[in-house]
Amino acid sequence: MHPVAFGVGVLFDRTVGGRFWLGMIATIVGIGIAAAIVFLLIGAALVTWGVLGAFIVFGGLALGIGWLYDRRRVSEYESLPE
Repeated sequence: MHPVAFGVGVLFDRTVGGRFWLGMIATIVGIGIAAAIVFLLIGAALVTWGVLGAFIVFGGLALGIGWLYDRRRVSEYESLPE
């Protein structure tokens, strides 16, 4: 491919190299491993506590994570105009 002018006097090559594809493959593998771990945790919770217990545990975890996220953003919320 021909390089494309990008800005003033800077050339940008539109091809992707091996580093990009290695990063892409590593990202996909990482997401797959994370998904497998999440499914194993959900399956273990369902077997251990049943459907209602699993919903209660994961609902509590989601509320706790939301509370921590919200607590860290208090200064941003206070600076917004009303």
